[in-house]
Amino acid sequence: MTLLITAMTTAFIVPLYIWLAFRVINFRKRSKISFGDGEDQDMLRRVRAHGNCAEYAPFGVLLLALNELSGTPTLILCGLALLLVAGRVCHAYSFVHVPMNYTARTAGMALTFAMLALSALCLLIFNIA
Repeated sequence: MTLLITAMTTAFIVPLYIWLAFRVINFRKRSKISFGDGEDQDMLRRVRAHGNCAEYAPFGVLLLALNELSGTPTLILCGLALLLVAGRVCHAYSFVHVPMNYTARTAGMALTFAMLALSALCLLIFNIA
């Protein structure tokens, strides 16, 4: 069995993750901050945007893969994938926008949490039945 939906979702999230990482790396070079955030608020925002993606995206991808392997219907998988990608993009956008766009941040986390919760629910539903 191929994990087509999981693979496609990952293909959308990885460039976002890399872009967030390069924002940190480039700012480190320009600001000569080799470790931590140097008590620089812009650096802290960049580090947290990248860190947040690193914290939530892999868990979402893992849940998506487990659902795909469990036989969750394709339409549901596509919906879960869309929630994850949209959530991560909204959240990243909120940190890039100055001043921070709290509407996008809230939407990003809501979409991500919805994906995680619904994925867990689908694992229970489609593995019990």
